[in-house]
Amino acid sequence: MGQSVKGPFSKYEKGDYESAEEGFRNVLCDYPDDVFANLGMGLLCSNNSILLIPTLKDKYDLLQAFRHIRKSKKGVDRKTDAELVEMNKTIKTIPDVKDKVYKEFDKIEVKLHDQIMSRMNLDSANVFVNEFPYSKYYTQVLQVRNNLYFNKVKGSEDVKALNDFIERCPGADSIPAAIYLRNLAAYNALMNETRSLDAVYDYLNRYPNSKQYPLVIGLRDNLEFEEAQKAGTYDAYFFFFENFPKASQAPLLRNKYIELSYQEARRQNTISSYTEFLDRFPLAKSYAQSARNDRDSLCFQLFSGTVDSLNKFITFFPFSQFYDVAIRLRDKKAFEKAKQDNEIKSWEQFIYNYPAAQEINLALAVRDSIVLDQVKFRSSEKEFSDFLADYPYLINQPKTMEYLEAVLYREAKKLDEYEFYQQFLDRCPRSTHIKEIQDLMRKKEKPVTK
Repeated sequence: MGQSVKGPFSKYEKGDYESAEEGFRNVLCDYPDDVFANLGMGLLCSNNSILLIPTLKDKYDLLQAFRHIRKSKKGVDRKTDAELVEMNKTIKTIPDVKDKVYKEFDKIEVKLHDQIMSRMNLDSANVFVNEFPYSKYYTQVLQVRNNLYFNKVKGSEDVKALNDFIERCPGADSIPAAIYLRNLAAYNALMNETRSLDAVYDYLNRYPNSKQYPLVIGLRDNLEFEEAQKAGTYDAYFFFFENFPKASQAPLLRNKYIELSYQEARRQNTISSYTEFLDRFPLAKSYAQSARNDRDSLCFQLFSGTVDSLNKFITFFPFSQFYDVAIRLRDKKAFEKAKQDNEIKSWEQFIYNYPAAQEINLALAVRDSIVLDQVKFRSSEKEFSDFLADYPYLINQPKTMEYLEAVLYREAKKLDEYEFYQQFLDRCPRSTHIKEIQDLMRKKEKPVTK
């Protein structure tokens, strides 16, 4: 390897740059990381003298020179001290290879930096930033690159170009300005196009923080308003109001939307559809009242089967037009149920629960009749009195007295004692059994009390 690079370096030192370049390149074809060949190419590509040679002036390339010298520097950094000692013997004019590489590296780096700063060439700056992030001039070149890039795109109104700048230069000082210009360019493009809803939503999704966002919201609302009007269906109006309730066009559609919503509720004709309508439009004038009536009608049909369900309807819908009808039907069904059971307990329950029912007097009469029917089967005065204790209002009724007289009569005859006959006469002075009792008393030979 040493012999192969001596020739090119000898040619280089003599000013035969073409032959030197050919020699260095031949070495690099076989050994791309060779320290000496990369050093030679770095020297050659950064040598101002070749600018005077027509056939070589295109070879002057500081970026290429820096690539080669960086490779050479990496190479010497990997060498051991012993290897460096041997390398120092290769080229007589380079007694200290590492020192030579380091010095040339610094020179070429400074030269490249100065060229970029003076020429202000965006392409060169981009290459430097992308390939040499560890250069000591990286931050300066990066800032220059960002400024050059922004100056290139800022007047273009090209959304793609501005987006490329924002993505490739995230730390640039001009990013806020670029974002503003990008958003404005996108807005202008939107307004100059067909202004379709797809394009509007694409803008809103991409640029939610743009200053033009409220303007595009207004455009979206207007386009959606036109779509709803064009469709003229409940679904279209529902979509508009559910998604854009604060749109300035909403009041213009509200009355029609209420009308369509009521028609939709009637089409479904369910309790839930009418309830949903009332929840959304409780103050919708005639439509709200019609919806309540329709809902209450369905509820009445649903709850009209039993007394319990009618009681629920009466509780839940106190302002329904069917309220009085439900009460009347409830009372009637409750009366029929008590009549079917025909027991004192059932009648008592009806009388207690429904005191205002039209059937209340009839229920009282039936209840009293059943009570009296049971009274006449009591075998003693005590049982009779105990039974009637719960019904004191029946005690003085003619039928009650008739049954009491029968009980006392049976009890007196069963005991067949003078004093019991006397008690009977005292209790029942107008009884039809007086003559019979008096005869029985005479047989007991006791004076009859007048």
